Amino acid sequence: MQQVIHPHTGKLMTVEQYMQQYPNALLNNPNYQPPLMICPHCSNQNMVLRARSSISVPPYFAHPRNFGYCPSQENREGIYRGYRIQNPDPNNAEILRDHFKDYWRHYFKKLRQLVPYLRKEEFTRLIDIANEERIWEYRNVEPYHIPYLLVTLADFPIQKPDVYYKTEYCRKLYFRYWFNTHHNNYESIFENIREVSLCRASYKLDGRERMPIPERLMKTLRINVDNDLLQQDIEDISLSVENWVNRYFELRNWGV
Repeated sequence: MQQVIHPHTGKLMTVEQYMQQYPNALLNNPNYQPPLMICPHCSNQNMVLRARSSISVPPYFAHPRNFGYCPSQENREGIYRGYRIQNPDPNNAEILRDHFKDYWRHYFKKLRQLVPYLRKEEFTRLIDIANEERIWEYRNVEPYHIPYLLVTLADFPIQKPDVYYKTEYCRKLYFRYWFNTHHNNYESIFENIREVSLCRASYKLDGRERMPIPERLMKTLRINVDNDLLQQDIEDISLSVENWVNRYFELRNWGV
């Protein structure tokens, strides 16, 4: 991890800023103890700098051993997937699914706001995963929550150009999303949705790496869960996206 929260200022601090402010921390001096930093993702207050004098590994912030749960330490796609919903709400599920079908263009544009260069194929894949995970059935979920939930269902890898997508419309970094909370399942998260924010984590992969590891985390962006879904401008959605998504709903018999 390359960024933590300073306990005194409450502001994000990078490894470089930490090393400049606390140079004595690099000397392994047992008599000098700089303040412990705070994890921006799980609020752990005992973050320490590791690999301070390593030649092969750049310094990074790490949690103490046996620290509990932090979403930034998960090493898989869709870190909340696989949890069996305990208390489904079928009535809310019907409302959410109908709203999604009627206003899918607004959802698509909101997701594009959250995910750089989101493609139509990624959009419909998220819907498939959402159905598998029964995310529509969670209690306390409102339509404007759905885009923030959807982006946590999958990773968004680095993109390569092809005949349809030019280089300037491709992601250069690998993105993963989670909620900034120590809760590790959607049911608990949405019981406390007013207290959490979304995190977009950016990774730069090395060599032949296909999936990121926590040490590759370059930067995080904190995103508030805003109720602005229906304020999205949908006028510029392309015909190819329209055709793709409408065909998807037809094939899935959505709403039938």
